[in-house]
Amino acid sequence: MSKRLHSDPLGWIDKDQEEQTEEKQSKRKKPKTKDSRKKGLKDGYIRASLVLKEEYLDNLKAYAWWERLSTRDVLEEALEQYFKNKEVKPIPENRRNK
Repeated sequence: MSKRLHSDPLGWIDKDQEEQTEEKQSKRKKPKTKDSRKKGLKDGYIRASLVLKEEYLDNLKAYAWWERLSTRDVLEEALEQYFKNKEVKPIPENRRNK
C-alpha cells in the first residue's frame, strides 16, 4: 500500500499555499456597485443596449467621425432635437422596468 493512501489523500498539498490562493481569489472579486449600468460613468449617464438599423448606426459613426465627435455626442444631439418640442409624460411608477 502506498504511503499517500490514508484518510486524507490530499494531505500532501501545502495548506498555506491553499490559503494564499483563496486570499488572492477573494481579493479579485470586486463588490458589485449598486447599479452596474452607471459604473464608471459621469453623473446623469447610464449604460444601455439598443437595437437599431445598421444604416442608422453606420450614419451615426460616419457623421461622428467626420465631425470629430463621439457617437454619444451625436446621439445626444439628435435626441435633444427630437424631444425639443415634445411633451413627454413620465411612465407611472408602478409600470416602470427598473
